[in-house]
Amino acid sequence: KRQGHHDVSETQTGRLTRLYPEFVPGWVTRGENRVARGDVAGAIEAFREGLSHHPGESALVYRLAVAELDQGNFDEAESLAREALEEADEPYFRVIVATCRALAGDDVAAVRELERAILDGYERRDVLETERLLEPLRRLEEFPRMLALIPEPSPAPADAGSDQPSGT
Repeated sequence: KRQGHHDVSETQTGRLTRLYPEFVPGWVTRGENRVARGDVAGAIEAFREGLSHHPGESALVYRLAVAELDQGNFDEAESLAREALEEADEPYFRVIVATCRALAGDDVAAVRELERAILDGYERRDVLETERLLEPLRRLEEFPRMLALIPEPSPAPADAGSDQPSGT
């Protein structure tokens, strides 16, 4: 049943992105549906197609980098995150770089990037949203200390959402 839900959504977002290629959330949803169906290669294709219409759109770049990471394309994921960091210091992109550095065995750079993510505003609520990305960092000796440095989120208005790139 779950698969059918994603198939219907894929059909709908396919139509939507053909009719309104300027609608970023359509591209985000299209790629996320493919990820949910286990079609990470298809998600990469959808995110890249969305980026052809919206170069540099952080919501698409973030999801593309995570999908590349899921496919084991660590160099590509890190490259995408570093390019995005040239535009804005988003802590989510720093976490991707830290994860890639940890997977490459460069623990010093991984720690440095995670520290920078914390300085750039990475908070406890972000840990929950990026839990999977943090997994390779947990083996680092410094990880417990760094985790303790991550601040609790500051109170936000009731209608505020995630700081993660959203596609809007």
